[in-house]
Amino acid sequence: MKKMIKCLLIICIVALVYTVWVEPNWLIVKKFEMLPEKDNKVRVVQFTDTQLGDFYSLEQFKAAIKKINELEPDIILFTGDLIDRANDYEDIEAVGELLQTLKAPLGKFAVWGNHDYGGGGHKYYAEVLENGGFQLLVNEVHEIDAEGTKLAVIGADDGLYGEEKAQNLISGLDENAYNILMIHEPDLMDNYLEGNVDLALAGHSHGGQVALPFVGAIVKVPLGEKYTKGFYDFDNERKSKLFVSSGLGSTKLPFRLCNRPEIIVFDI
Repeated sequence: MKKMIKCLLIICIVALVYTVWVEPNWLIVKKFEMLPEKDNKVRVVQFTDTQLGDFYSLEQFKAAIKKINELEPDIILFTGDLIDRANDYEDIEAVGELLQTLKAPLGKFAVWGNHDYGGGGHKYYAEVLENGGFQLLVNEVHEIDAEGTKLAVIGADDGLYGEEKAQNLISGLDENAYNILMIHEPDLMDNYLEGNVDLALAGHSHGGQVALPFVGAIVKVPLGEKYTKGFYDFDNERKSKLFVSSGLGSTKLPFRLCNRPEIIVFDI
């Protein structure tokens, strides 16, 4: 019995160390080739859910930014939740300065997340992004001509605290462009399946933050219950795809399990 108790104690300590100090710092880059037949690629990099605060530091963010710049993106997309609780965060000015160091010749774009509205975030978010050189898209479409490749970046407002207007967005999408939709909450995707969306990018769910093999997310969040992590393919006319990133930071609890912080690369 004593040996069993000792083994269980060791397992608990190892699990605690891994989920709090190892996995949250074990950054991974995932790369996907979206149009394999195309020679001149446009590199789009997504990061999301930094949740800067108690469980994700500026030093961790600096490491992620360094990695993003090493990937030499043409376009950078941030899909929301920059600061966990902005009212309690003391280094807001430094966040904008760090965002400014991200380099993307064809533009840096962002959308609102629920934490960007809540916790006092609405007072700071737009200004921080502007200082960081990001264009905040609120139910807007930004068209990009990248050496003959016609792209459009579509930014939807947050689905929990904002005024998302899916029908307005999808009604004007060019069917001849490669249309990239940015949504914070992944379950909003169902609102866009009648439009010309090729690739949708989301965060919010953190992949459950703690997940189990063959089970998946232990805790699911509103508008992050149906689509929780990774790629989803749809059988609509456009054959749309959705990618849900596990994000970089953590919220509420410092644990990550089977959800390494990630940066996502799409070569289009």
